[in-house]
Amino acid sequence: MKGARTALVGPSGCGKSTLARLLLRLHDPAEGRMLLDETDAREYDAASIRARAGLVTSEASLFNDTVFQNVALGLKVATLSEVENACKSVGAHAFIEALPEGYQTLLGEWGFSLSAGQRQKIALARVLLKNPELVVLDEATAHLDGPAEKEVLAALETVLAGRTVVTITHELRAVSAADAVAVISGGRVVERGTHAELLRAQGLYRRLFDLEAATLPAAERP
Repeated sequence: MKGARTALVGPSGCGKSTLARLLLRLHDPAEGRMLLDETDAREYDAASIRARAGLVTSEASLFNDTVFQNVALGLKVATLSEVENACKSVGAHAFIEALPEGYQTLLGEWGFSLSAGQRQKIALARVLLKNPELVVLDEATAHLDGPAEKEVLAALETVLAGRTVVTITHELRAVSAADAVAVISGGRVVERGTHAELLRAQGLYRRLFDLEAATLPAAERP
């Protein structure tokens, strides 16, 4: 549904990221169909689907170019003002301004001169500047420490406002606000519902949730 937030959860290797690749037509299904607005995705040009979508993964894809070019990647035209506004919205402007040449600073291969949280904020600014209808988050904060994760999650709220969102995660605490949750096991959707409905169902979702809760410090347990 347009504007809805859907979470895909399940054990590692169950097929969550494969579904994201099918959604973006990086692959096509060997069997069955992937529907977009009730239409088989294969009826759309793959490039047009990707033009309408933004993907944020656990590893920010940055390139050996300037900060400006990394944020404006894929756009034919972008002004410095537009890039700066996108970066301000996700909390990246201050640290970019502090770089030796600001937005014209060369980041180097993969952007490893920056922290993981800074790299992810630049990736989020890129998505925001693109202004996609659909945002796919594939374990977007998986490799961030606590403070960086909180900063990026706050930045994500700006990126996600008013958009259709698909979140892929193994952290079930992060999906309680989703409009719908699909539980995947062995490449199939085995449960669907809201967070509360799935907890009451006492199925795989409940078992995964309880296992996760048991690993948390007592003060953070639900």
